Amino acid sequence: MTAGPQATQSRLFQRTIDALGRRHVGAVAAILEGPNGEPFVAGIGRLRAAGGPAPDADTTFEIGSITKTFTALALAQTVVAGRLSLDTRVRGLLPAGGAVPSRNGVDITVEHLARHTSGLPRSPQRLSLRAVWAAGTRGEDPYAPISTPVLLKELSRTRLRRTPGQPRIRYSNFGAGLLGLALTNVYDKATYHEMIEEVVLRPLGLVATTSGGETQAAGHAFRRRPAPNWHLDGLAGAGALRSTARDLLSYLRAQLEPDRTPLAEAIRLTHVLLKPAARMTVGLGWMCSSSRAGRMFWHNGGTGGFRSFAGFLPDHGAAAVVLVNDQRSPDRAAMRLLLDDLRPHRPPG
Repeated sequence: MTAGPQATQSRLFQRTIDALGRRHVGAVAAILEGPNGEPFVAGIGRLRAAGGPAPDADTTFEIGSITKTFTALALAQTVVAGRLSLDTRVRGLLPAGGAVPSRNGVDITVEHLARHTSGLPRSPQRLSLRAVWAAGTRGEDPYAPISTPVLLKELSRTRLRRTPGQPRIRYSNFGAGLLGLALTNVYDKATYHEMIEEVVLRPLGLVATTSGGETQAAGHAFRRRPAPNWHLDGLAGAGALRSTARDLLSYLRAQLEPDRTPLAEAIRLTHVLLKPAARMTVGLGWMCSSSRAGRMFWHNGGTGGFRSFAGFLPDHGAAAVVLVNDQRSPDRAAMRLLLDDLRPHRPPG
C-alpha cells in the first residue's frame, strides 16, 4: 500500500525537523497547507545550549527583520484608513528635529521606506570593527546606542547616494526604523509597540507577538556562546518584535486568507509588487521570489542569537515558519518545507 499525501507530508516534515536538530541549538518549524489545513508544528533541541526542554509552538524567539513586514502592514492599513498615502513624504511625519535628506529634488516617501528604495544606507551609522566583531562572536547589539534622538541626528547628517524611488533595491534597516518611528508619531503613540499592537497585532489576534521583555528561548552566538536579547529601541520598526511559531502561522494564514481578517485591503496592498515581472522583487515589507511553485513571499530575520524565516505561497495556500536560537541560517530548511515538502499537495481549483 502506498502512503497518502498526509503521511508523505508528515515524513518529509519530520525529516526537516531532524535536520534542524542536528544543526541548531533549538528550533521550531511549522507548515500550513491549504485554506482549511491543519498545521504541522514541532520543536527540537533545547531552549539553552546548557540544557533544558525543547522549544515548542508557544516559545518566544526574536524574529528580527520579519518585523519589517508588520511595520509595512501598519503603513498599508494607515493608507487604507486614509490617514496617509503611499506617496506621503516622510518629511513632516517625524518628531521635531527629524530633517530628512533628498536627492535631485526628490523627497523620500513612506513607500520608499517600505520597499527599500529610499536611497538610505543599510544602517544609521557606520559600525566599528569592534561592534561587528562583538555582534558576530558574542551576539552583542551593535544598534544599542541608537535611540530616537540619535536616529534623527544621524538622519540629518545622511547624504543619499541614490535618488529616492529608483527601482534598484537597497535594503535598509535605517529606512524601516524610520518608517516605524513615523507611524508611531502619526498615531501619537509613545512607543512602536503601542502603535503596532493597535494597528496590526490586536486586529489579527496575535496575542504572543511583542517588542518587549525577554524571550523564552535563549539566544546563542558563535560557538553556541549565550547571546543577550536585542531591544532595538531606535530601530524598532526594523527588527524589535518577538513571536512564536503559532502566532506567525496565524499571521501567515492572514496573508493567505485576508478576507477572513479586518485588515484584508491592507494585506492585499502589501502584496503589490514593485516589479511584477522580475524574478526577485519586493512588495511592501515582503520579499518576493519566483519558484517552481509560483510566487513565494518571504522574509527572514537575524539578531545576535536568533535566526528566523516566514514565507507563503499564495498559489498553493501554503506557509512555513522556522525559528532557531543561534546564528546559523534556517532559510534552506524553511524553503524546503514550502517547496520540496509541498510536492504531494496540488493547487486549489
